[in-house]
Amino acid sequence: RDLHLSIRRQRQMCIRDSDKTPPELVVDQVQAYGNIFIVAGRTEAGAVMKVNGEQVAVTANGTFTKTVLVGQEGWSILELRSTDPSGNESTVRQRVFVETL
Repeated sequence: RDLHLSIRRQRQMCIRDSDKTPPELVVDQVQAYGNIFIVAGRTEAGAVMKVNGEQVAVTANGTFTKTVLVGQEGWSILELRSTDPSGNESTVRQRVFVETL
């Protein structure tokens, strides 16, 4: 049993070591409703997706949607980060503008 676990760990390490490609990360749409933004996009299935540091659910086909509340007026940055199981990261920064009337 210990040998089986050791082989399994070595295989996982080899897979991680061989994957150096960052996950795809595409922002398909950003909808603005005052200071609320709905961000929709896609990344690699199985990746950990975060928007402004908050984890976002990724569907089996890699799509995600996140509602973000921006607390300040003017220009702000939404940071989207995707990390695949091998630890490779992709980051997209999306500028948004909040104007209150």
